[in-house]
Amino acid sequence: MPEQFERGLRTIQRIGLIVLAVAVLGVFAERSEVLRAVDRVITRYRPAFLGAALVLTIAGFTTFMGTIIFALVTQGAEQPPGRAFGAEVSLREIKQAYRQEAWRSERFWRLTFLTILGALTMTLGSFSLVFVLGPALARALVAGVVLYALWRTSLALARA
Repeated sequence: MPEQFERGLRTIQRIGLIVLAVAVLGVFAERSEVLRAVDRVITRYRPAFLGAALVLTIAGFTTFMGTIIFALVTQGAEQPPGRAFGAEVSLREIKQAYRQEAWRSERFWRLTFLTILGALTMTLGSFSLVFVLGPALARALVAGVVLYALWRTSLALARA
């Protein structure tokens, strides 16, 4: 029972820290001159930013899903030995394949990297939509989430 209690307490602490961070970010978003300047620029050029965000989202989704559908449809014809599309790969394997330029010679890695590229583009486009259409707090949250994700991904790739 004490282990479950400690786990529950840690979860409550994490939720409390997230709520506190969002509250601080909200105050910062409302009072920051930088974010006000960003808001003025976004308001002025909203149609262009919205168009770019939509293009990113649609292109990413099309690439992501198109690659998956293509791989599933053609899987039986050209499947490399030992690798089926959809196989799990580690960051270490991805990093190694990238360094060795494996996408030039192996269909599996071409499809894998194209799927990753599509997913990243779609995600960036989706966050861009929220950034362009949302209020100051949403912009600050989106910017924080994207920067945090980039930081954690960079650390994971550096360790791999």
